[in-house]
Amino acid sequence: MTLIIGAECQDGIVLGSDRKLRRGEEVDYEDKIFEMGNSIIGCVGLTGIRDDFLLIMRSEIARIRPRSLYELKIIVEDVVNDLSDRYRGRLSPGEEQIEAILGGLEHLNSGNAKLYHIIGGYAESIRFLCIGHGSPYATSISKFLYERDASVEEMSKMVAFTISWVAEDIDASVGGKPQVLMLKNENPSIEALEDNIIEEMEEKAKEMKQNLKNILKF
Repeated sequence: MTLIIGAECQDGIVLGSDRKLRRGEEVDYEDKIFEMGNSIIGCVGLTGIRDDFLLIMRSEIARIRPRSLYELKIIVEDVVNDLSDRYRGRLSPGEEQIEAILGGLEHLNSGNAKLYHIIGGYAESIRFLCIGHGSPYATSISKFLYERDASVEEMSKMVAFTISWVAEDIDASVGGKPQVLMLKNENPSIEALEDNIIEEMEEKAKEMKQNLKNILKF
């Protein structure tokens, strides 16, 4: 029950997600992107394993005190690998898998912003990626919206719109008000997209769905 989108822009990175998740038989709405070690990270997987991942990550960051995004990436790789190994055989195949997108400045407090995709204990640098249950739907539209030359502000709107487009009526496992965080090159301050802009993107997505037949002249 997740959709997370990571995008590299001309002047930084954007990481966005929906807020809908399941705990047991209950549906809840929580943040899915977290500030961690002067970086931002979002992960998908079973809620209990995700909670363990966040707990272990905070502990490892406090213990190791990484000095670069590369060192932080190695910590994430190890934690993801250890958790996958722990639950492999205890859960149905694939359920033990944690998948994450990590973003931060190269030297955590300075440098250009970068994104990494971590799956199966392995990370690679990415420019744009959608992960989670809603990712096929998001990818189908975001391929036509993503522009690497866009500014962080422009891309954050595109990410909020894409999540709003997929939420609820296209994929019922994706929902809640989008959460969108931005990180600019050479600036360690993490910014959240304002609620009024998110609401504007939600309304645009709703209007486009309702007017799609008219737009296509059917």
